[in-house]
Amino acid sequence: MEKQKDKNQDTNIALLQQDIEYIRKEVGSMSDILKRVEKNYINRGELELILKDWDSIHKDISKEIETIKIDLAVFKTQVKTWGGAGIIALGIAQYIISLIVK
Repeated sequence: MEKQKDKNQDTNIALLQQDIEYIRKEVGSMSDILKRVEKNYINRGELELILKDWDSIHKDISKEIETIKIDLAVFKTQVKTWGGAGIIALGIAQYIISLIVK
């Protein structure tokens, strides 16, 4: 009976050792994964700083876009004005040339 208990106890110990070794390997691989995650990803504080920077960049870009829109509106007005003036000047020049050529 004693030998049977010893045999079962040895088997149980061997199984426990295998389980503990398996758990040790898994925990080790999880710690490697956590190290990689900490190394490759940002934390909340860094994310908040990035978001603040993005907000300021977005505001700057919005201001630049508004400036470009205003400049474009001014340019369109200038093109219409000078285009109209050019057409009128061309018409006057054609009229004068037609008077001279007769």
